Amino acid sequence: MYIRVMRGNMETVEFEILRPVNPTGRSFIRYCYGAMAARRREVIDKYRREYVRLLQRLGYKIEDKIGSGKLITGKIIVEFDEEGKPIKVRIEELTVWEKTKVVNEPVEVELALE
Repeated sequence: MYIRVMRGNMETVEFEILRPVNPTGRSFIRYCYGAMAARRREVIDKYRREYVRLLQRLGYKIEDKIGSGKLITGKIIVEFDEEGKPIKVRIEELTVWEKTKVVNEPVEVELALE
């Protein structure tokens, strides 16, 4: 889901993280980077460093709040200034995914030979 909203001079872009990711891992930054590249490529072209720095800070802030080693999903909202520079990133509807069970036996399937 993608929404572009204008509030006064502030523009926001929203997208959802649907696949559980580690908020301090590469997968979180890659997911958000790709989502922004698909929606507003000029942000990646002009303000890549600022955007990635905001994502890293958000990831560490999330980890401080929920603890390490957990996976998350949620809605990311990025706010921009008048020039289109990302100035704020937040996550809403945060869902934490925890490991619930470990299977120690192999799981296999095979095709029936005729």
